Amino acid sequence: MNTIEAKSRPMPEAPTRQRILDAALVAFAAQGPLGARVDDIAAAAQINKRMLYHYFGDKAGLFQAVLDERVLTRLKPSQGQTESEWLSSIGVDCWRMLSWHAQSPLLGRVTRRLGERQGADEMRRDVPAEVLALCLLGAYALPALLGVEEPMARPERLEQELQKLFAPIRPPAVRPRIRIQPNVRPRE
Repeated sequence: MNTIEAKSRPMPEAPTRQRILDAALVAFAAQGPLGARVDDIAAAAQINKRMLYHYFGDKAGLFQAVLDERVLTRLKPSQGQTESEWLSSIGVDCWRMLSWHAQSPLLGRVTRRLGERQGADEMRRDVPAEVLALCLLGAYALPALLGVEEPMARPERLEQELQKLFAPIRPPAVRPRIRIQPNVRPRE
């Protein structure tokens, strides 16, 4: 049994289309759209290739369906989620899929959200929103893509460090200057 089959073993009662999408997400994330094989995806989904072609037309159609239904749906943050909660909930396979998909709208969405927060003085303004977005995405995507499981890659640790990085820059409080007159006696 190859690793794709082991990772994407479907539940017996799962609908065929959903099993195909689950198996394809694992295969495309691991090997990309060119490296993933339809035969392996069909075997992992426990179907024959004809069913895959019936639902999706071809491998490109399957890749687009996985992107639309499994990846891009996770890119819509829930109400009240912080950026780091939202990005950490996306998942390793989705990050890998996005790395294969060069035209991903993710960077634009994150940049817009950060720009809005900068406009509301909730984040630092001295760094462009695009740079902050790249930092934020890199903080979550790179550990997932590289398989880093160090303490720094934990969502709660990332949250703490990113809060420091993105916090608005406040000028230091001005302390009043107090002049102390020396207690000098006149000479006699």
